[in-house]
Amino acid sequence: MSGKTATCTRADQLNRRPRAQQMDLFGSPAVHGGNAPAWRELPSETQDVLVNLMTQLMLEHAQRQASATATVEASHDH
Repeated sequence: MSGKTATCTRADQLNRRPRAQQMDLFGSPAVHGGNAPAWRELPSETQDVLVNLMTQLMLEHAQRQASATATVEASHDH
């Protein structure tokens, strides 16, 4: 019985953790405390650079995830 109680307590603690919220990059600057300029206010060159950087970041992340998955799957084959 104590094992079940400990498991429930752990699950309750995990459920109470504050969840990270994703920032709305294209939303109103007021949502972010007014510190970030609105996307449409940025010069087009800046928008292009940011889009390219975000694309590169996402592609690198996907590549790392695929590599990690392949490593895990290879370790299961042994």
